[in-house]
Amino acid sequence: MDIIARKLGMDPVEIRLKNIVDEGYVSGTEKTAHHAVGLGECLKQVQENMNKSKTRVPEGGNLKTGSGIACGYKISRTPSGADAFVKLSPDGGADILVSSTEMGQGINTVLCQIVAEELGIDIKNMRVMPPDTYTTPMFPASTSSRTTFFMGNAVKAAARDIRDQIFTLAEQITL
Repeated sequence: MDIIARKLGMDPVEIRLKNIVDEGYVSGTEKTAHHAVGLGECLKQVQENMNKSKTRVPEGGNLKTGSGIACGYKISRTPSGADAFVKLSPDGGADILVSSTEMGQGINTVLCQIVAEELGIDIKNMRVMPPDTYTTPMFPASTSSRTTFFMGNAVKAAARDIRDQIFTLAEQITL
């Protein structure tokens, strides 16, 4: 933001204030009004405090501290939910069909662990299929720890449903 502000000849705080979410802001993708959390007032107060306290470099020294401003935007997505399909494979494994995205946070491992535990299948025989709008159920975003909670519960419910179906079929078999 500072680089952009400098190239536009703007104050770094000013450019941030022009791009924050204000009360009632409706994003182009979510189509819902957002609730502001007071970021604008916070930025103004931080700027005022930074202007008041100027850091002095000790004589003959090279002070390697300073002040800065940064802002972030986090989507919590609450309330939220998730859907998942779990499909048993002829090779004794299971395919997990979800639209959460593995980005290094380990969600594929977590989902495999949940399904393996629920079905009693070795985790080595689990596969998380790549998200695909044609074959995997919709999931709004792989954000926050909500993916583990919501998607984890969705795959657990899907695996439990498979297990219950197997038990129902097994009860009908007479030797």
